[in-house]
Formats: sequence, C-alpha cells, structure tokens
Amino acid sequence: MGLDLYRGVPAVRRELDRLAPASPFDLRRIMFEGDRSLLFPPPDTPHPSVFIEVTLYLSLAVARALRAGGAAADMAAGRSMGEFSACAFAGVFSAEDCLGTAREMLLRGQPHNLRFPTRLATVYGVPRRALQAAAAALRSAGDFCELITYFSRPSIGFVGVSPGAVGRLKRALAGRRHRLTVSPEPNAFHTSAYDAYAAELRPYFDSRPFADPAFPVYANCDARPHLDGAGLRRALLRGANHRVKWCESVEAMAAAGASLFVEMAPGAMLTEFICRLPPGAEVLRTDTPDNFRRTLRRLREGA
Repeated sequence: MGLDLYRGVPAVRRELDRLAPASPFDLRRIMFEGDRSLLFPPPDTPHPSVFIEVTLYLSLAVARALRAGGAAADMAAGRSMGEFSACAFAGVFSAEDCLGTAREMLLRGQPHNLRFPTRLATVYGVPRRALQAAAAALRSAGDFCELITYFSRPSIGFVGVSPGAVGRLKRALAGRRHRLTVSPEPNAFHTSAYDAYAAELRPYFDSRPFADPAFPVYANCDARPHLDGAGLRRALLRGANHRVKWCESVEAMAAAGASLFVEMAPGAMLTEFICRLPPGAEVLRTDTPDNFRRTLRRLREGA
C-alpha cells in the first residue's frame, strides 16, 4: 500500500516523510511491507490495530500533496475514521493531531473490544430492508447485530455482530443468494456496542481544539454539512457509536452542487458505483502515480 505513490510522486513522498514522526510506529514500513501482525493483530490482544492510522497517514499525505500542487476543495467528507482526515484537510485540526486523536481513540477502544468483542461482517446481495430484518431478528433472540452502513447500488451491507452470532446471521439469510465475509478488523465501531466508549471519549474530545473548517465537512452521523468546530466535535464523537451514513453524505454533497469528487488513496471507494450521483458527475482517484497526476491536472483546469 502506498509504495508506488511514495516512489512515483515526490510531493506525496515529502508529505509522508513530514508526517512520519507524528506516530510512535514506523507507518511507512508497516504500510509498504503490509505487516499483518500490526495491521490486524489477534482480537484478544491488548494492542489495537494500526490499520486505521496507516490509512489516515496515506490519505492525509495525498490530500496535502494535492493542496501543495494548487488544488482546493469546496466541501469534504470521509467514511468512518476517514472523516477525521477530511476535518484535517479542512483545517479543523492539524494532520499530526488527526493521527494522534485516532491513536488515542484506538487505545481507549481496545479495552471495550476485549470486554465486548464484536466483528464486522460484510454482506453482499441482500436488500437493505431484508438485512435490517435479519439483524432485528437476531437482536430479538438476544444476539448483538446492527447494520452499520449500506451501499444501495451494489447491495452491500456492513454489519456489526457478536462473534457467536455470525453463523446465526448466515442462517437468517439462508433463503437469499448472498455472500458474507468477516473482516480481520477485530471490532465493529459505529454501533451501540460502543455507547460506554463514546461517553468515556467525551472529556478527551472536549479537551481538544476544534477550529471552524475552511469549507463544509459532511459528517457520517447525520449526512449534513458542518461549518463550526464545536458542531464537528459533537458529530465526530457521535460517530463512535452511530451508524455511518456514507452514501447519504455523498448524495447530499451532490445535491449541494458537488459535481467533481476526488477519492483519496488508499483503496478508492468507487463512489460512482456505490452512491447515486447526478448525470455528469466526475470521480477522480489518487491511488496510483498516474491517477494522482491526472487528478491534479484536472483540478488545476477547474480552478
């Protein structure tokens, strides 16, 4: 992950090098080598995964490299923890503070993962209502199962489920053609399993400076634009234990006039395939050197 960008785009390499000291881990090495022992440690370890830190690290560097090249944004959003990098890009806090806050959240979240383990399941091919009904049926039987987010166009749902209920979720969906996979990430944030965690995070969030953003940031928890730092503080905290309204956020941005979307590396979200965009909307990517250069040229043309 990220190695081609590091080698092929000097601006990205400079930003990755500048941000490297912000983490106690060697994020460059982990990112380039794919050290699974750190990216996806066993669920029962006291040490949280650094996967989120690595993805934020690369997306922040790419965003800063685009800005250094003359690109500007009118609005921003990020899926799940990606909204922290969106806030950093909008000037709510620094990129270094973004990485530090993510690290603090993961460290504080790991004890909750150990006390109440959950898994993130991805379900393909099941309509939203049917998936919600299956989750409700499991909850009524005493299991933990909640829909976290749903991509309508490809019919893909992300579900937080207790480990012992994964098999029961599969059986609840047995009457439908579907595929279910379980993520190596050992938890399901954005669910009520993290209610106590969100409450414990509040003093930490209240102690951190949140500036007003330079442009609207659409929050996962409500799919609405936020223009004040205090509102974003509340929205980011609320996101810890509430579902992710990602497609709703992208569609709200389109309704507000966005027609050119830039997906930050790593792992393009394929916005046009998972969200309903208006005719003529354009999606640009930054996941390879060629895509980065193509995107920067296009952004300069539209400036």
